[in-house]
Amino acid sequence: MIGIGAQDHFGRAKTFVNETGVSFTMLWSDSSAPWQHFSVVAHPRVVLLDKSGKRTGYGPRSFSASSVKSKLDELG
Repeated sequence: MIGIGAQDHFGRAKTFVNETGVSFTMLWSDSSAPWQHFSVVAHPRVVLLDKSGKRTGYGPRSFSASSVKSKLDELG
């Protein structure tokens, strides 16, 4: 699982990681290119991809690490 922080301040992204205790890898981009690539128009936004890169889930919602893990377990 990978999270992508973008369009904000790097310091805010670090605060997010520290406050939420996420256990997945977080990447940072100072441009909007990753958001544009995955059609993210606002946050929080969740985009789930299968092993081949096909989008299998997309939604404007808050999420917990356990809910994302559950969805990933469904994908196998």
